[in-house]
Amino acid sequence: MQVVVNGENISLADISIASGVELTKSEEFQARVNKSHDFLMGEIKSGKPIYGVTTGYGESGKNYLLFEESKILQTNLFRFHGCGVGRNLDEDEAYYMTLIRMISLSKGYSGISYNLLKRLELMVNERILPVVPEQGSVGASGDLTPLSYLAAAIAGEREVYYKGEIRKTIEVYNELGIEPYELQPKEALAIMNGTATMSAIATNSIKKFENFLHAYTSFIAGIFELLHADDTPLQPLVHEVKPFEGQINIAKEILAKLEGTKLTHSREERYDDFFNEETLNIQDRYSIRCTPQVLGVVLDNLYVSKKWVETEINAVNDNPVIDGENQKIYTTGNFYGGYVAHAMDTLRISVANVADLLDKQFAILVDHKYNRGLGENLKLS
Repeated sequence: MQVVVNGENISLADISIASGVELTKSEEFQARVNKSHDFLMGEIKSGKPIYGVTTGYGESGKNYLLFEESKILQTNLFRFHGCGVGRNLDEDEAYYMTLIRMISLSKGYSGISYNLLKRLELMVNERILPVVPEQGSVGASGDLTPLSYLAAAIAGEREVYYKGEIRKTIEVYNELGIEPYELQPKEALAIMNGTATMSAIATNSIKKFENFLHAYTSFIAGIFELLHADDTPLQPLVHEVKPFEGQINIAKEILAKLEGTKLTHSREERYDDFFNEETLNIQDRYSIRCTPQVLGVVLDNLYVSKKWVETEINAVNDNPVIDGENQKIYTTGNFYGGYVAHAMDTLRISVANVADLLDKQFAILVDHKYNRGLGENLKLS
């Protein structure tokens, strides 16, 4: 599906399955974006020192540049940061990164032109995607080094993924008849001083983990059947009295996957069999019985992580913020990637929790003392 970029919020769910993008041609939208750009251009032409546009960066913010030098500054900025190392982000991550940066810049507070958004639309839809080394950003000042590879690709420099190959950007442009884009004052800074790289990695990670989690509940349902487990721990009342949303939803999902099965036991059947089977415990083991509680907190953490990443993607996270409507410029710290970092730290802990539970479940399956006749190491004969 194509997502429509028009300055409005786009859900993480839609971003994660987007096959392309459509930039709105609305005159109102174009006017809002260009108003911010035109206001910024007027301010720097009048001689006002604007951080990162007609001044240096960081401690060099006290150094002033003339308007005529402001375009050169943008080129120097992305070239200076072309020092990433490590493995390259994969093509999906580069795709998400490009799309996410476009979404953020479309809000109309970055001082960029509508033409830059058109170039990003072209790159997303033609899948001309920057090759980005994964190491080079700490997230404290945005993804400066990784996003410099996007700015460079826009300008026709460095390398891109195209049709499954890594090629020189200028070669792909020449092949398709595309002119390298000339970055306007602030446009390289607007591209680089954001959180699109970490948000892209987060989007890809959340998508994979969420898919795994739903597959894992099918595996757990299978364990309930293999071990003739008691389905009482999945019943609604158990979770209504401890009403965490994730716990309720995990129990509901597993129970739905067991609908119609004849291989699990009810509590009453367990009572009846208790005196007839010497090895039958009155309740199932912790790693079976407590799956809704263990995975419930994981699912709730996933909800929070998704909310934070979605908010970050739809946010203005470069500096300075240019309010063309009210003719104001704000210096900010919106580039700080703390929300995405905390979301991913939480996800990492959640993955560890799931791995620990899965390990204990496998241990039961392969141990003949607990697997109810499946044999030692699942050897049936």
